[in-house]
Amino acid sequence: MKLGSEQYGVCNNYKLASGREMTFLEVDEALPVCMLGAGAKEQLFGFTDPVGETITLNGDPFLVVGWYTGGPRWTTSSSSPTPSTVP
Repeated sequence: MKLGSEQYGVCNNYKLASGREMTFLEVDEALPVCMLGAGAKEQLFGFTDPVGETITLNGDPFLVVGWYTGGPRWTTSSSSPTPSTVP
């Protein structure tokens, strides 16, 4: 499953809150890692740092390697999508 890029955060002006960005190799090889947006992080982990934790998407486990705070285009409306990036 490839749904992202190692440049996702930079291209979308997101700021890394914790952890690290995905690497080119992780994306190219579709390794089971992911990044979470602030909304997904809050819903899944509350105030706990999710880096190093595993989430399940469609029955497949993914290691959380980092999460983003909102960039300049970030809004708090419930209709705004929350980024989650999977290679």
